[in-house]
Amino acid sequence: MDLFPATMTPSLSVGLHRRVSYTVRLMRAIIIESFGEKPKLAEISKREGGPTDLQVRLRASSVNGFDLSVVSGSVKEWMPYELPVTLGRDFAGVVEDVGAGVNRYKPGDEVYGCFFPPTLHDGCWAEYLVTPEDMFVAPKPRALSFVEAGALGLAGVAALKAVEAVDPRDGEVVLVIGATGGVGGYSVQLAHARGAHVIATSASQDDARLRSMGADRTIDFTSTDIVAFVRDQGWAQPVCVIDTVSTAATMSEVAALVPDGSRIASSPGSADVEGLAKRGIAATNVWATTEPELLERLARHADDGDIKPSIERVYPLDKALDAVTNFRAGSHGKIGISIAE
Repeated sequence: MDLFPATMTPSLSVGLHRRVSYTVRLMRAIIIESFGEKPKLAEISKREGGPTDLQVRLRASSVNGFDLSVVSGSVKEWMPYELPVTLGRDFAGVVEDVGAGVNRYKPGDEVYGCFFPPTLHDGCWAEYLVTPEDMFVAPKPRALSFVEAGALGLAGVAALKAVEAVDPRDGEVVLVIGATGGVGGYSVQLAHARGAHVIATSASQDDARLRSMGADRTIDFTSTDIVAFVRDQGWAQPVCVIDTVSTAATMSEVAALVPDGSRIASSPGSADVEGLAKRGIAATNVWATTEPELLERLARHADDGDIKPSIERVYPLDKALDAVTNFRAGSHGKIGISIAE
């Protein structure tokens, strides 16, 4: 990667001393300069990478609950940060430049992923992203558009890990709690692809969408006590639960739905792993991590037709604040961010 000329354009002035001035290249991005403020569109310096980095021209991203945590500032309690922060974790785009030590990618390659560096600063609601070739990135699923791939990374990895944790067998009953969101929707699809009988909690307007994604039954959580409904209907008792919404206080009610020896995965990290183990229940608190191997496995599921993002609406980059508002009000599927055509 020709780092020096890419970051700066030298302008020479000759006199008693040779002086060099530089023009820093800029890009558009959605940033916050302090926690609690509204995100805004700004021009920021386009960062260049090192010898093992890729520079990606971004085409799409999406909104996740993590982005709301960044805007509110709650993330600062558990993650190092450097203000200003560029929002956005998911991405899809095209490799524009590579460092001299990169051997897995070349300019023109289509990629996707989820950007989670140790310090919160750079992000994906921007025109460009620099990422190490061995972290956060994988070849884009061929079966997906950029907008679809840009909505897959974070929620898709969390769903993949949750489904693999409960490991449903063909014909087993899986209850997905919180199926209207990204993690829940992807979990429905992945469990269905394994041959499981999937029960999904949803709002009434999501019933048809979730059934098209592989749910065999749906429960309207807006008007129904889920625990009582599952218990009283006499259906085959779930042996696997993927829970994307319950708190530690309500997880005990969820656990009461499954027999001893069952499996539970919680994406909010609410499962009492040790307590449930006393009943022989294998509980896993799932944390989305973005190793290339996980992203590659997720991409294979997409190319095999096991998983496809359900996009409710797509906003251009300069309307990202509207996308955040839409997500906060309650989305029905993923909210996409289109960065470049």
